[in-house]
Amino acid sequence: MCRRGADHGRGKTRAALAASLDLPRRDTVTYLAGAGVLAQAWGPLGIGHQVPGSAAVTGIARAHAVTPAQVVLRWAVQQGIAVIPRSAHPERQRANLQIFGFSLSDPEMAALAGLDLGEDAAVDSDARVEF
Repeated sequence: MCRRGADHGRGKTRAALAASLDLPRRDTVTYLAGAGVLAQAWGPLGIGHQVPGSAAVTGIARAHAVTPAQVVLRWAVQQGIAVIPRSAHPERQRANLQIFGFSLSDPEMAALAGLDLGEDAAVDSDARVEF
């Protein structure tokens, strides 16, 4: 489910795991935080699902004048989850860094929580062939 990392010079052990709005891994993230381990999400924009295009995400993005991807990344960071968004496009890479000029309200966070597909949406990384 996650790979335990070493201390990266900041006194915090990191655990990389698939985590996104549709697969938030709340129990795992809570457990890791209690153990002093930083959850680091790969695939924070969703893997195989269209989370950034959902009505909840696009509505919140419009309200804050940001992109849907920025909403999703802000959601994770606001919960203390480090994110590793993937993009080959320089303009998207720059946009991915601009998530600290706004915050999500409690009602917005609750609306985004409704996108959770549950653990059944998880893909076993040992069974998935990516190349």
